[in-house]
Amino acid sequence: MDKKRLQKYLELIKKLLSCSTDEEINQILLENKNLLDVGFLQTVVTELEKALNEGDESRANRLRYLANVRDKALNSSSSVPKPSATVNVEHNLESLSEEEIQVYLQFLAEVLQITNESGGDTQVVYPLFAANIDKLDANLAEILRLWATSIFEKAEVEEAKYIAIAICEFSNLIQQFPLGNTANNIELAIIGYEVILTIFTKDASPAIWAMTQNNLGAAYWQRIKGDKADNIEQAINCYQDALIVYTRNDFPQDNADTLFNLGLTYQDAKRFNEAYTTFEQAIETVESLRGEIVSGDETKRKQAEEWNKLYHNMVKVCLQLKEDTKAIEYIERSKTRNLTELLAIKDIYPAGDIPENVISKLRQLRQDIDIEKRRLAAEEKPDSTHINKLRQRFNELFPYKPIQFEEIKKLLDKETAIIQFYIFDDCFKVFIITCDNDQPIIGTLKLRV
Repeated sequence: MDKKRLQKYLELIKKLLSCSTDEEINQILLENKNLLDVGFLQTVVTELEKALNEGDESRANRLRYLANVRDKALNSSSSVPKPSATVNVEHNLESLSEEEIQVYLQFLAEVLQITNESGGDTQVVYPLFAANIDKLDANLAEILRLWATSIFEKAEVEEAKYIAIAICEFSNLIQQFPLGNTANNIELAIIGYEVILTIFTKDASPAIWAMTQNNLGAAYWQRIKGDKADNIEQAINCYQDALIVYTRNDFPQDNADTLFNLGLTYQDAKRFNEAYTTFEQAIETVESLRGEIVSGDETKRKQAEEWNKLYHNMVKVCLQLKEDTKAIEYIERSKTRNLTELLAIKDIYPAGDIPENVISKLRQLRQDIDIEKRRLAAEEKPDSTHINKLRQRFNELFPYKPIQFEEIKKLLDKETAIIQFYIFDDCFKVFIITCDNDQPIIGTLKLRV
């Protein structure tokens, strides 16, 4: 694509995104009809991918809307083509008549269209699901696979990506849909993720490929149909694939999330040694990010809640492995992390322990890290070298060293004990630490439901 024309596309997109009314958007589109070609749509899709990669749902939704109104301005059909009955019907659809297949295809068309136009708004899409629960079955899953495969064989690359994004959002929504047959819903999600992986490949779209592998792993982990052991293996493979892209250096938060999911899968399979190693890696990533908490950021708050679950499950695994001292150490690390995050949010540090000039440097580093994260989110092929140096510098200035069990014991004398309470889903445990015992004394009290 010509650089000058690309710049015109980007300037037009920026101008459109700044509009506050549909009237303004329509007027600008009419004034720039000569730019509303395939190249414009390609640029919108590229910008949409960037927004999805950085988790900016608001910008992503506005970009989806632009693609739709662009088509209306050209008096053309939607960017998501409507499924037709001309699909190759395989043996498991032979029981359906042509009319019944058409009903499924029309429903699929409506679902993808509304999912696309609403930006995946559950308040818009879920009522449609609820009104058509009878169609959320294996027939729809197979029709989705056949239709998407057929469309992707014929579509231009950027058009195929745009359709794949709509299917991805449909898969996310159906996987979490609380009504209908849960097993069928998960199967639909799996089919959706699998077909879009033929478009969003690791080489062409690494971030979206990794995100889809992560989602597919979660779907296999939740899967009801099929052999449970095989489904866990499938989930593990998907998470491990995602980690090829989601490295600690390039995508630290996604790295922690994916490692957590992988650890949960190992834990569910009672592969506790592998769960321990995986949770350990996730915690190392989480603790390397302790300087990047943003006050009032809802996304970060939810992320912090997930990280609390990470430590919680690590303590469970330690107890399963009879590593009682490690369990104590991770309980303490969890409390220390929460305190560190609180200090970061309030922008305060321990009085007298850190010189004022160092505090000033820490504050500046946090700002620099935040700016660099936003810059990287806009890059097509981000280089994380600089942000990793900033993170390393922050951790050097504000060091954190987890306390070890032996260090805890040294704080005690023969007349003093530490009593540590920790709440689990069905019980709470009491850990008693004394200077004379090499292991904590553990008591359990079952909770009544």
